[in-house]
Parts: sequence; C-alpha cells; structure tokens
Amino acid sequence: MPAADQLTLNDEEAVNDAKAAFDALTDAQKALVPQDVKNKLDAAVAQIAKLKQGAEQQVKFVDLPENAREFSDDSQLFNVYTVGIYVDQLPENLKGASEYYLVIDKDADNDGQKDEIKLSPNPFNQNLYSAQVDATKYTQDDVNNALVKAVK
Repeated sequence: MPAADQLTLNDEEAVNDAKAAFDALTDAQKALVPQDVKNKLDAAVAQIAKLKQGAEQQVKFVDLPENAREFSDDSQLFNVYTVGIYVDQLPENLKGASEYYLVIDKDADNDGQKDEIKLSPNPFNQNLYSAQVDATKYTQDDVNNALVKAVK
C-alpha cells in the first residue's frame, strides 16, 4: 500500500480490505502487528476519508445563484420537472466535477437511502447538465430543496 499522502480514491478498496483484514484479527493477533504497520493503516483510512470528503461537495438547488440553475414545471404535460445547472455559473467548490447529482431528501424508491438523480451533460451545450425528475414521485418543493452534489 502506498504512503497515505500518495493515496487516491482509486486505493479505497485496497485500504478498506486491509482495514477489514486487520479488524478480523483476534486481539492476540493484533498485538503481533508492528505499531508502524498499525499507524500506516490508520493514516491510510484517515486519508481515504479526507479524500472522500473533498471529492463530494453539495449545495441546495434553490441556494444556487439564479443564473446557475434552471427549473421547468412540465408536470401538467409530461409528469416531470426539468432541472438544469450551468456549470460555469456554479460556486467554485462545485466546479470541475466529473458528475453531478440531484439528491432528494426522500426515499421514493424504498431502498433506505435518499434518492439521487444523475444530471447528464447536454450534447449541444457542455456547460449545461440536466435531468428530468418524476413529478408523480416528487413535489416541486422536494426538487427545490434537493442538494446538488458534485463528485470530483
């Protein structure tokens, strides 16, 4: 495993596997592991957590600057809301992400987690990411209070 300061999110699985293997040891076996190895594992786990925290930034959709967001109520015709974000108008902490999601504080699909809807880049305008949100599952308030999550 690389030194903690050399880790990337690509190393997360290896770090998690190493931590799980260490945690599976008995107390007697853990006592045989050299302290520098324990320290390296702890540093790796902490670094991955730090990288993950920095990799995701989020802000409420309604709190984005008006020129950075777009909302269209198409529920009467198509049972959807169309949501868009203009990447170049986003706050600095959201710019430069590889993916954007709308995180709705609701569990409409009953999987025990908040619902995430991926915003897709517009093929004609690379600055615009958008998605259609099912108006039969979510209200306009659900969408406006959703978080825009940027994954770098």
